[in-house]
Amino acid sequence: MLTIDGQFVRSTSGIKGRGFEELNNPRDVCINTSNEWFIVSDSGNHRLVVYDINNFQVQRLIGGNDSQINLHFPFGICSDEEDLLYVCDRGNNRIVVIRLNDGILIRQWGRKGIGQGEFDAPDFICCRQNILAVSDFNNHRIQVFTLNGQFLFTFGKLGSGDTGEFRYPRGVAIDDEGFFMVKFLIIII
Repeated sequence: MLTIDGQFVRSTSGIKGRGFEELNNPRDVCINTSNEWFIVSDSGNHRLVVYDINNFQVQRLIGGNDSQINLHFPFGICSDEEDLLYVCDRGNNRIVVIRLNDGILIRQWGRKGIGQGEFDAPDFICCRQNILAVSDFNNHRIQVFTLNGQFLFTFGKLGSGDTGEFRYPRGVAIDDEGFFMVKFLIIII
């Protein structure tokens, strides 16, 4: 954790592993809207780790080997005003919605494919203005949904970065005016 001017405050244990307070290939982090918890997608351990924002102690794990949610390489995560977590479950090619306070699966959608609501490695996700934007990595596009998972539209296609073209979109954000910002890889061979 850093202050707004870049001063170090504290960090998690930083130990790689599979234990309760260990991480293995963390991919994303989000803070719930009431600023009580921060959540890390612990991709290599197939789980989410919920930390108390005041003392950086692990409060609970969501997913993992002993869970019925069955996350497989969770990547991007975000939360909404209702403390629901939206997770890009990359290995299962789906979006999972989990209630933060008890880790219960609320809903899920998606499968491997190229159609509307289908994914090939959903990477990162953004929740803003009651919509979700998901970077669909191997399909080279962004898909947009309601918070309930209803498909709204998609944009982008494989290309060199010209208007509306992406190569492996990663990060996605939506500003206050509804503009989408997309970070994508450019591979030069």
